[in-house]
Order: sequence, then structure tokens, then C-alpha cells
Amino acid sequence: MIGQKQIIVIIGLVFAILLIVCNLNHAENNTNIVKMQNPFIKAETLDVAAQGAGFALFCPKTFKDYKKTQISFIRNKLIEVTYGNAQNSINVRKSNQKKQDISGDYNHYVDVISKDLNGLTVTYKGHNDEISTAIFANDDYSYSIHARNPLTKSLVDSLILQIR
Repeated sequence: MIGQKQIIVIIGLVFAILLIVCNLNHAENNTNIVKMQNPFIKAETLDVAAQGAGFALFCPKTFKDYKKTQISFIRNKLIEVTYGNAQNSINVRKSNQKKQDISGDYNHYVDVISKDLNGLTVTYKGHNDEISTAIFANDDYSYSIHARNPLTKSLVDSLILQIR
């Protein structure tokens, strides 16, 4: 006759086997997860990025104390240049998507203001006169500037006037 202790041991073993089988099935199912590929392709020069994107971006080699640290593109859609210094990084983007926010910045900002800058309508996003993102369109292209740490409006304006 099976005693109460033996029944408890058998039930425990059954549960342990069920847990092992469930974990194995879960692990097998996870191997079928498809990861999204990064669409950005690194480029050595702006000319290479222009060939891949299908249009050119003109911007300065350096900006104030910032230097170009990376150039990349999304085939037939976008060019991005990253400038960096010891304290900050700035991403400049140009896209053939007309009048779109291409900044990749989805933060909510207290201050969102649109102003004219030499015939361009620029939307500035930030807080207390510090700009984190600026977006604008020119001809058939959308542009954005996004700084990891906020910049002054005059600094952002200076960069906008140097890109096309």
C-alpha cells in the first residue's frame, strides 16, 4: 500500500517533470523570434552615404568644438551625421520624406515653438530656451537636429544655416 509520504513525493516528481517540459517548450519557442535588423548602414564619407540614400547632405566637417564621429544612411531614405565632443553629441539628419519629423526623438517637451529662420519654418523642441530637437523642411526634404544634451537656440540656428 502506498503511504501518504510516497504520494506527496510522486506528486512532487510529476510537477517537477511538468516544469522541465514546459521550460523546454518555452526555450524552443523563443528560438523562432525574429529580430529587427538595424536599417542604418555606416559610411566612410558623405559621398558614400549620398550614393546609398539617393541624395546628398551638405554639412560642415566640424561645428564649433564638435567633430564628425559617424556618418550613416538608410538606403533610399535618410542620411545621418553625428557630431561629438567630450560633453555632447548632435545628430543631423536629412530625409526624402517630405515634411516629417525624422529626429527619432519621441520625448515630450514643455516648449514646442515654430519660428522663421531665413525663410525656413523651424520647430524647436526643448525647455527654458534650451533646444534638444529642431525640425524643418526645405524643398522636398525633411531635416532634423537632435542633441543628447540641450543646446542654445543660437547654436542650433548656426548649424541649421550650414546644412542643406
